[in-house]
Amino acid sequence: MRTIFLSFVTIIYSFSQAQVIDNNNQVVDDSKSKAVASYAEKGKFHIALQDFTFGITTGQFTLSSLSVRAGYSITNRDIAFLSWRYTWNPRSGYSDALETEIFYRHYFTEKQFQPFLQVGTGVGYIKYAEENDYKPDHKFYGTIKAGAGIAFRYKRWRFELGIQSGYNQYSTARISIAPIVGVSFYF
Repeated sequence: MRTIFLSFVTIIYSFSQAQVIDNNNQVVDDSKSKAVASYAEKGKFHIALQDFTFGITTGQFTLSSLSVRAGYSITNRDIAFLSWRYTWNPRSGYSDALETEIFYRHYFTEKQFQPFLQVGTGVGYIKYAEENDYKPDHKFYGTIKAGAGIAFRYKRWRFELGIQSGYNQYSTARISIAPIVGVSFYF
């Protein structure tokens, strides 16, 4: 698992070092590419859709989760954000779950391709299915998450792709791995 994570971070770092080339095969001045994508600066806010989760539930392919987040750029490379995630049919025997988490994310560059690492913690609420006789109706639980990925900046937009590991999602006391997929807007 560690090897896969380190390989992923290496690939992300190599993308971040890519240079911008113009039509004459000349390296473009990096300050020009920063001007194109300079909206994620200290003091800016952002909103995002993220963590689109899907799978096969009772033999059908379904979208089962969606998250929104709101955050603040602490520096040009560091952001803090709150995330709210709603999941329906998270596992067999469950009805739905709601999680609220706080995250810190660090971007390693200020270029258009930005590798990042993030960590977060939060609380969740899970409601059990009615046919689940041996469990209570609902339960509160805590989560811890860490992830890595790469973001592509275009003006006020960021498109994100990565991988995240979490502990105790849906009160399972297990470690889970999930993709990070999202789009954010800075203002």
